[in-house]
Amino acid sequence: MVEELESIRKETANMKKRRTLISIFRELHKEGLGEIYVAGANPYFNELLEIAGGVNVAQDLGGMAPIITAEGVIELNPEVIIDMQPPEKIAARDGLKEKETRADWDSLKNGVDAVRLGQVYPIWDDYASCPGPRSIRFARWLADVVHEQDSVE
Repeated sequence: MVEELESIRKETANMKKRRTLISIFRELHKEGLGEIYVAGANPYFNELLEIAGGVNVAQDLGGMAPIITAEGVIELNPEVIIDMQPPEKIAARDGLKEKETRADWDSLKNGVDAVRLGQVYPIWDDYASCPGPRSIRFARWLADVVHEQDSVE
């Protein structure tokens, strides 16, 4: 595990450190974002994001999972948004699709770089939130999405 994580770290070492917001939970609304629990001073998410070449824009907000609103997202202005949703929440919204999940963020298009540039990435897989051997899979996914913009610049 250590070798694979170190390999990801080396791959991203010379890439731009993208300012990233990890939404670890939010209620799915038909209109608006509501309250968003974000990865704050959370060692698990911060370390994996750092390995993947990102910087957690919410790490100084205090607490492991501070709550912010749309205004807070605008103030942080991330370049990338990771939007985690537990599978049971998706099922409860009658087959919510990725496009619909991204659309929840559209109201921030004029104030948040990640939304304006289409850099909002939903993830529903449980490996993203559970520390363990599958964390490598999440770190690889993070590296890919955090640096997706690099491939088009």
